[in-house]
Amino acid sequence: MKTSGFPRSLAWLAILLVLASAGNGEAVRSTRPASDPTEALVRAHLEQTRALSNVRSGVASTQPGASPGTDEALERSRVEIAAARDRWTRRIEARPSLQGRLLKGIPAVIVRRVDAMAGDARAAGSILAKGASCPLVLALVAGRNPEVQAAYEALRAVHRQFDQASYLEDLVSRYRSFTRELDTRVGPQSHKEMSEKTFPFPANLALKGHLVQLASEIALLRYQQTLRKALDDAGRGYVQVYFDGRMIALTEENRKLVSEMEALTRTQVAAGVATQADLLKAQSTLATMVNQAESLARQRIADIAQVNALMGLTTTPWGGVRDPGLAMDVPTREGLLKRALSNSQELAMADKDVEQMETMVRMAESMTYPRGSVGYTLVAPSTGAEAGPTRSMMAAFPLRQEPDVQRAAFGAQAAYLDELRVRIVRAKREREAARVKVELAVNDAWARVQIARRTLSTQEREIVPRARQSYQTMRVSYGTGRTSFLDLLDGARMVVMSSQAVEEARRDFWKSRIDLEEAAGGSACALLR
Repeated sequence: MKTSGFPRSLAWLAILLVLASAGNGEAVRSTRPASDPTEALVRAHLEQTRALSNVRSGVASTQPGASPGTDEALERSRVEIAAARDRWTRRIEARPSLQGRLLKGIPAVIVRRVDAMAGDARAAGSILAKGASCPLVLALVAGRNPEVQAAYEALRAVHRQFDQASYLEDLVSRYRSFTRELDTRVGPQSHKEMSEKTFPFPANLALKGHLVQLASEIALLRYQQTLRKALDDAGRGYVQVYFDGRMIALTEENRKLVSEMEALTRTQVAAGVATQADLLKAQSTLATMVNQAESLARQRIADIAQVNALMGLTTTPWGGVRDPGLAMDVPTREGLLKRALSNSQELAMADKDVEQMETMVRMAESMTYPRGSVGYTLVAPSTGAEAGPTRSMMAAFPLRQEPDVQRAAFGAQAAYLDELRVRIVRAKREREAARVKVELAVNDAWARVQIARRTLSTQEREIVPRARQSYQTMRVSYGTGRTSFLDLLDGARMVVMSSQAVEEARRDFWKSRIDLEEAAGGSACALLR
């Protein structure tokens, strides 16, 4: 019985093995599609990789329907990033190209002269001591302003991110390849989760290169914004210094006028025509004029110090201050609004912020979301294309796995992407707000320019000539005793006040004109004549 039972048991064992293998085969077939999709999936995967790796280039393939492999797409992305880095290197080294139209208006000879000695504070101070002009001051601000220099160095720092985009991603790729192949066989394989939720490396590298270019463009706009603000502040400061000098000279002229009036009053007192009180009033007015001239001189020193700070200079006295010679014409409001919308650095940065956030969402989606073309769900694991040399060509297309508690880890990533999308909406709202602010700044500056121009015209053509004529008439009448001293004093005060009002109106017009140019995205250099 034992010898006959052994073959029977062996037969039953063979039957069980056949059934088990058949069941396993059925289980395997149940997890695979009915037809072998290997070739189609590989082709679709490579097409998707090529499309994502050419975010910026837009270069078509040399052969219709041809799709580069992962290595080719990776190399092309690196080449594109290197080319972008070289372009930015040339732009950064040629600083005049970064400054663009902001220095247009400064004579080239002054720009070359300042560039030759911009780093020498003593040479810059010696030039200003011989005499200051508005083009010279603006050129020194462009070459020496500390904030402008800091913005330039920030641009250079962002430029270093081009190499990081390629090198750091390569390190991460190597780490993912290592962790994907490492099997500890002890405990949960949690070290593989990051690499299992990663999309193709060439796509991520291309998007990172795009982000670095956007960061460089934003840094360039911030540099131009800082330069524009420094130039406009210097322009307004120079106008104020020139106005201080004009007011000092005008006060000196008026002091002579009041001094003549005081001498005339002294003569009238000696003749018994005027009283001692009239003489005291004239002397009081004369003392007020002297004090005003001294105050203006001290204010001029403070205003020069502010402009010197913009030029990165310490206490540096100026020689003669030339007329700014700024343009008096005012463009139309419609033309200024159009120019502001195309030249405003604030509006351009708002556009770049929106594009940057949208690119970040695209990159985050490519890194966290699986491909739907092979039947994955939003909670299924995805496998990147940079698996490593030990994996097969189909490593990017493993069998579909059922999600469970350990592998359904896309909830946090989805929440992160939702946050980024909300930030995109916020960036778009900020862009709309920036546009409104630009239009408001142009309208406000344009209105102030119109008011200042009308005030200046009225003072020059109407008030000052009549005030001087009235004073001359009163002076003659006072000499004959037909006009009282108080009337003569009021006439002198009117001449002084009207003369000062003309200079103040001219100062306000030039400052508001610089404000208008700044609101339109330009600088005070555009007003030089």
